[in-house]
Amino acid sequence: MRKIFPIIILTLLLTGCATTDAEKQQQLANAPLVSAGLITPKMAKYMAYDDADKIQQLISTSQPQANEKWKNKITHDAYQFSSLDISVNVAGQPCRTYQIKASISGHKQQLQAVACRQPDGTWQATDMTPQT
Repeated sequence: MRKIFPIIILTLLLTGCATTDAEKQQQLANAPLVSAGLITPKMAKYMAYDDADKIQQLISTSQPQANEKWKNKITHDAYQFSSLDISVNVAGQPCRTYQIKASISGHKQQLQAVACRQPDGTWQATDMTPQT
């Protein structure tokens, strides 16, 4: 029994480190969306890569008044993306107003944002309001 106890402790410690590394990698992968203001840092912390990719795609392609719901098959996190409006700003850039509702790792999160397409083709939020 005394020999098994250190093995159990070591296993628990290594498992904890792997989770931390995975979370850090996930945060780094989602960092471009956060730095562009397209999602909140809290969303990015737990959001899977493919969900972040889907949100980025929907910002680029969704039609006005479109609603897209999905559930991640692996994490079981649920998302709803709503395209509220499409407009053009004073600089002539196409802009989108959208809302994201998410239940990520048991945390309910919501935001509304306006993002405009930059000359290089990327999207940058000009306004983002996390909602409770």
